[in-house]
Amino acid sequence: MVTQIVAILLHLDAKYPQAGILPAAGVARTRALQTLAWMNNTVHPTFTHVFMPEKFSDDEAVKAGVKAFATQSYRGLLGEIETLASQASPWIMGERPGALDAYALTLLRWGGYAGIDPTSLPATWELVQRFAALPAVARAIERERLQLNVYKPAAA
Repeated sequence: MVTQIVAILLHLDAKYPQAGILPAAGVARTRALQTLAWMNNTVHPTFTHVFMPEKFSDDEAVKAGVKAFATQSYRGLLGEIETLASQASPWIMGERPGALDAYALTLLRWGGYAGIDPTSLPATWELVQRFAALPAVARAIERERLQLNVYKPAAA
């Protein structure tokens, strides 16, 4: 069984090259793989610290500190994705939607669980909504009963 996102995407890209999951070659492919690796090895694990601080300590005060620090870090990383989204033309990898847009959807959605309003990142929010509206993506979202915006403001 293959379980790691980068390995899964490379496998699917090789098996279905016509799908355009990643650029086929050259600098575009290298840049896409660099961004994919960053999303997977930096952004994703930072969220793990937000969502599962118990993996890093059994001390309640430490867990609260880990979660608070990781939330601030995650907010900054989503800011970097916002820069990518603001430069998208029209998608992060160019003319076709692909793996980076899918990952951006997931990472922005998770931000809601961290108390980050996705609408505070307007370019990413717009990109994610366009990606979610693609017929195949829309069917998957409906089938899985996913809500794109899971953010709930903190009670005053």
